[in-house]
Amino acid sequence: MELTRSITAILAWYSLAVSSVVAQHGPSERAQLARNDKRALTSWVAVNKKGDFAYPCSRSQLGVVTTAVEEAKILAQAAIDSLDSQGASSPSFERWLGPLGQGDETLVDQIRSLHYGAVISNLKGPVSGTVDSVTTGGADDERLAYSCPSSSHHICNGGTWAEMLNVDQGYTKANVLFLCPKFFKEYSHRKMISEWKKGKYKRSAGLILLHEMQHLDAVVTRGRRCLDKAYDPDPCTRLSTSDKRINAQSYAFFALDVLSKQA
Repeated sequence: MELTRSITAILAWYSLAVSSVVAQHGPSERAQLARNDKRALTSWVAVNKKGDFAYPCSRSQLGVVTTAVEEAKILAQAAIDSLDSQGASSPSFERWLGPLGQGDETLVDQIRSLHYGAVISNLKGPVSGTVDSVTTGGADDERLAYSCPSSSHHICNGGTWAEMLNVDQGYTKANVLFLCPKFFKEYSHRKMISEWKKGKYKRSAGLILLHEMQHLDAVVTRGRRCLDKAYDPDPCTRLSTSDKRINAQSYAFFALDVLSKQA
């Protein structure tokens, strides 16, 4: 869920080398990846003290984050594998991202590199340590800070799992991923896949992370930052093609769908 209405209220070991993905791309896609690298993340921290925009994450919560990061990468790699083997011809691609049209020739490469490859290379747990506040060290568009508000906080009211705040979306000048209590109580990765095969949707923490990365400029680039047009499967399939391609959950569902068929 992108931080839109919430901003107003606030202001008032599946690590995969992206080089294995890049090696398969053409010159135009390599140029896109190079541009993305300029905004790539270089540090990943967790907040350890409560304060303004700062909500500490417990040791157990950080353990969930670490596992979810690897599961998000598994989903992203499944999407890459499908795009490499079938391009846009798979039923899953058309269902979640719409059919290719005239002028869409480079779209598959863009999706592969920016929405999935960049997640694999840029998403990590808080491997750079902890900070007292998301503003520690000043503005930094190459850092991702994990922050864990309580269920009573307005960010986490109304059934929110997570909120992504880009460096340009608040006075903190930081990329902050707020993880609400519901995030830490979701289904396991394995359970999500088994239920999806039965036609049921049960989200996992890894799927939520993949969704949130679609909102982060430092991963997908600002030009491809996604919105939240729909969340559940049926509404996502009913979106127009143009809306599917700017909807964060559509990229998450495509990855889940193709992974469930590969598993």
